[in-house]
Amino acid sequence: MSVRGMDALAGLSQALFIVGAFVLFVSWTQKDQFPQPSAALPDLSREPVQVPVEEPVFKAQAGGVTYDIQPLYDYELWGLIVSTHRSDAWFDLYHEDWKDYLNSVDLCVMWGSNVASGVYRHMKFHNGSFTAYARFRRGVPPSLVADFRPDQISNNHLLPGDAFVEDAIRRVGPGDQIRLRGWLVQYSHSNGRYQRGTSVTRTDQGAHACETVYVTDFEILSAPNTAWRIAFHLSVALTVAAGLTGLALWFLRPALAAKH
Repeated sequence: MSVRGMDALAGLSQALFIVGAFVLFVSWTQKDQFPQPSAALPDLSREPVQVPVEEPVFKAQAGGVTYDIQPLYDYELWGLIVSTHRSDAWFDLYHEDWKDYLNSVDLCVMWGSNVASGVYRHMKFHNGSFTAYARFRRGVPPSLVADFRPDQISNNHLLPGDAFVEDAIRRVGPGDQIRLRGWLVQYSHSNGRYQRGTSVTRTDQGAHACETVYVTDFEILSAPNTAWRIAFHLSVALTVAAGLTGLALWFLRPALAAKH
């Protein structure tokens, strides 16, 4: 390659880096936007359906570990996702330490009047390794704070029942409307004598207030941010590739120029 050709390639990589970085920033700000309350589907007005069951313990495997799962209730939930957590995130050390590979994703969702009132648009949400956090933005009037129903939000530790369910769960994010069905369960494994239970009411709060759901059916009802998420992932790849190419050309150019 000539010096002129290398300079042209460097200019192209620089332009692609700028474009990629711009799309990355814009898509990052848009990929998790919440919809307007008017866009909420009618099913989101429904309360979760929970029915006691008498099912035997069954076994499931994940990450080379065998788990014993005890169903407690049939469970069906419709909701708007407000935050998510993947247990393979780099900062999540607990799932690896406890060999809990079955709980792959957590979804924090809202429904009912919390969605109809639009109160979620005045709040901030985020998930830690096991807990979801919600708070109001600064300056929110008391009348809006009063609209919040703490019994119409839940953080759900999801145990996918099969690969198709897991793929669907991993594709969703904030702003999506979903329906899930399965069992509220408690589960355990013998590698370190790990066990985990579940909340069975929506009125509890604190460290043990999350629902643990073995999911047998998962439906994405609305996903308005899909295009932005695709743009985000593509722009990450483009920005990294263009940046590495430009950096490599910067190092190689002096040697090529010396030969000419």
